[in-house]
Amino acid sequence: MFISAKNKKSLIIITSSYALITIFIAVFGIVYETFSHDVYSFWMQFAWIWVLIFGFIPHLLLLVLPIRRTPGLLTGCCFNLGVALLTAGSIYKGVVDIYGTTRNEMFSAYMIIAGIFFGVAIGLYSFGLSYFDNSNKENNVETKL
Repeated sequence: MFISAKNKKSLIIITSSYALITIFIAVFGIVYETFSHDVYSFWMQFAWIWVLIFGFIPHLLLLVLPIRRTPGLLTGCCFNLGVALLTAGSIYKGVVDIYGTTRNEMFSAYMIIAGIFFGVAIGLYSFGLSYFDNSNKENNVETKL
């Protein structure tokens, strides 16, 4: 196992948070559409999928798989912001669809900005600019940025 105890505890907290957020968003969508007078939106029904696919599953994989590098603070913040923007954009699109408006400029902005933050996070992690190197036993929390 390459992950230090401190990093593992942090990943467990983040993974648990994503699981709870996934459940909350799913319940929110169900309750919102219950009071929407039989008007439904695909984006509202499946807003929880973004949190599950991009939040819970990757962090669960970081816990389960033996890896040398865990994402650093900047990488994690950019990635989490991307997940939040996808989820908020999906909820926004669902509300707009249920209300009956067809303007989608704001929804497109949410998706584009989320993609930018995902790209930055993946770039930072891939090029080794922001991560915790778990192979260095003396200093597990040092970042390269």
